[in-house]
Amino acid sequence: MAIRFLEDRVKDDPDDIVALNKLSGYYLQLHRETEDVKYLALALRLAHSSLRVLPADQNLGGLRSLAQAEYETHDFRSARDHAKELTEYEPRRGLGFQLLGDASLELGDYDAATAAYKQMERLSPGTVAAETRLAHLALLLGDPATA
Repeated sequence: MAIRFLEDRVKDDPDDIVALNKLSGYYLQLHRETEDVKYLALALRLAHSSLRVLPADQNLGGLRSLAQAEYETHDFRSARDHAKELTEYEPRRGLGFQLLGDASLELGDYDAATAAYKQMERLSPGTVAAETRLAHLALLLGDPATA
């Protein structure tokens, strides 16, 4: 129901960044639930549309959606670059560091992943998201005791 409402809003006003960003987020969630890649393409398109309307420095929701969609489409370099940009705008929020660490890990840059995950843990100590990522990284680095 919310998706239909937002799709209608975007159809009526293609410059509505709130609707574009929310709809992109819903499409990312639908992809996770259904594994249907068409939702990734939709999420990516909406994130780009949102950032065309309003640039990233004034539209962090659009930048968040773009980095997440890029990561989920396995465009790890772009996801890393946009996540890095997100951490510069939001140095006290963990999501940018999570995306930066995840993309860096996929690119084989374990040092950058370690730094990002440690910053994420400093911002949100003891969270499942931070702890599982640090454990996975420790395992990849050959430290099963820490993992």
